[in-house]
Amino acid sequence: MREHIFKSPISLEHADDFRAELAMGSWGPLRVAWIDSPAQAVILPGGGDHEYAHDGLRLSLMHSSEWSIVQQDSALRVAAGDMVLADLHRPFELRRQSPSLTTSLALPAAWLHTWVARIDLDRPWLIRGDSGWGCVLSALLRQLSPARIERGGTQAHALGEDFGRLLALSLVEQYPELEAQVDASARPRHAQRCIERRFPEFGLCAADVAADLGVSERTVHRLFAREGRTFAASLNEQRIHAAARMLHDPAFAQLSVGEIGRRVGFSDASHFIRRCKSVAGLTPAAMRRQSARAAAVGCGVGGSPMCAVAARACACSRAC
Repeated sequence: MREHIFKSPISLEHADDFRAELAMGSWGPLRVAWIDSPAQAVILPGGGDHEYAHDGLRLSLMHSSEWSIVQQDSALRVAAGDMVLADLHRPFELRRQSPSLTTSLALPAAWLHTWVARIDLDRPWLIRGDSGWGCVLSALLRQLSPARIERGGTQAHALGEDFGRLLALSLVEQYPELEAQVDASARPRHAQRCIERRFPEFGLCAADVAADLGVSERTVHRLFAREGRTFAASLNEQRIHAAARMLHDPAFAQLSVGEIGRRVGFSDASHFIRRCKSVAGLTPAAMRRQSARAAAVGCGVGGSPMCAVAARACACSRAC
């Protein structure tokens, strides 16, 4: 635990009987740890030489035990199923009264700030797991396991992206002031996030995104132009990015090309084929054939049997 989570003093009531299990995995850009261990106290006082094995920013959930965390001027009592987002590079005191499975996610700060623009990491943030979006987030983390991530393949990576949206919804729902902190410089990112969320809708247009952002349609076009792109190109790239994942995933092998196009927002199969050729350089059918050949010889991109052309198609959806 000290080597993989954080190097710090850990006190146990019955140290001689200590037994713990630790599993770790990757979920998109995130690292996940599952720790099954007894009651414990972890105390990192200020001014010490403590160090961390990984990033200090963590979202933690105890499955079956109440616990507490004290950091800076904040003292939180946390129920089982609740979550706490905290920067553990800062001095803290954590106590758990009974054994519990803990799910802990290491979050890169830069990644978090793409979802919640100006969250103050000087304090811990409690996310209640018994109502609203917090309930959905808690249920997702409780279901997460190393086996499910491994079996999920490309879908597990997509779920990791959805986790960012869900975390932002949970935080803003419980702390409305975070929504007010989003400034004009963050609008291009939020416009892109809106496309990522709504791209399967037939006929999605700039006016729909403008309504979501509370700005004019002209402003939406200007936001994308500022990034050297257009709304239409961004929408098409997001759709082809999603289609490429499906074309390379054996779980969707029985779906026709037209059905995959429909699921990502193209109402007309010929339009989907033209856009796929324009964005990825291949028709959907050719992309699927190359993926099948790559899988047959064990070629992989990012751990999935995707050919290089597939990776190029997926790379078209750039992070905003």
